[in-house]
Amino acid sequence: MVKPCAICHSLAFQSQTCENCGVRIHLPCAAKFFKNNTDPRCPSCKDYWPHEIPVFQSQTLSQSASSRASTAPASTASRTRRK
Repeated sequence: MVKPCAICHSLAFQSQTCENCGVRIHLPCAAKFFKNNTDPRCPSCKDYWPHEIPVFQSQTLSQSASSRASTAPASTASRTRRK
């Protein structure tokens, strides 16, 4: 059974689960929720969160991908042979 994310309340397919109470958190939501937190705790039961906290840089990655796409040449010009 797929449970909702405890942070954004959308269905949590790629997520981490609290071993104590079963609460699920999406990986990007966990990254935001636990960012700069030295003692991560479950948002529901406050038990220690034993999972590795993911690091997401979605805005940075999407901006660099779009800038690469915009700087790439659109097409190569056809070359004509000189006789």
